[in-house]
Amino acid sequence: MISSTKENPIYSLGFNIILPVIILNKGQDFISSESSPVYVLIIALSFPFLYGLKDFIVIQKVNFISLIGLVSITLTGGLALFQFQGVYFAIKEALIPLILAFVTVGSIFFKKPLATLLVFKSSLFDTQLIQEKLREKDKEKDFKSLMNLSTLVLSGSFVLSAGLNFVLALIVFKDVDPSLDESARRQFINEQVADVTWMGYVFVALPLTFIMGFLLWWLLKQLKALTGLKLEELIPKMKNSSKI
Repeated sequence: MISSTKENPIYSLGFNIILPVIILNKGQDFISSESSPVYVLIIALSFPFLYGLKDFIVIQKVNFISLIGLVSITLTGGLALFQFQGVYFAIKEALIPLILAFVTVGSIFFKKPLATLLVFKSSLFDTQLIQEKLREKDKEKDFKSLMNLSTLVLSGSFVLSAGLNFVLALIVFKDVDPSLDESARRQFINEQVADVTWMGYVFVALPLTFIMGFLLWWLLKQLKALTGLKLEELIPKMKNSSKI
């Protein structure tokens, strides 16, 4: 379920990207122990894990996005702790977006396109007014086609994410030199986890954010054409905020 609580982007960036990367790269300097890479990994991954868990505790509802994040973090930690090689990380990085892509496409076949849920379950749109205008103009079938197409585009963005994640992980995660001792091997993996964390944000998350932004812009444009409504009528909050 998508939360209506506004997320602070600075906190999100700090807990999910900046702190884990710093700890994974520099944490071992402050822990003098052969097991320090394990402790460093656990501490670093605990920040995004607890941040995602906070959503459930504060909001008292399962945030689907946070849940996906928790699963991803848990899998990353498990692979790193057991010292799996690069290709397994690449598969893991691609697996979750691919699952999301299949689920998104499947929502069309179950007559509940994900784009429709995003529109009508979101507090952003005036859903009642949109439905009235669609019935009035006899555009309900066109709206359904629009939602199906938007859902396919959304699914395509997940497939793109899977491909980018897979390639990035293959580039970042190199096979560990077997001549290294266990502590050095674990630290080497930790540094790779740090690299894929920040690089994934820059080379995967940011481009996908632009794609999602474009999709939202295109969806609003199509809704305006189907309903004859203005943007501030589709999104009442924009009208209210302009009065402030």
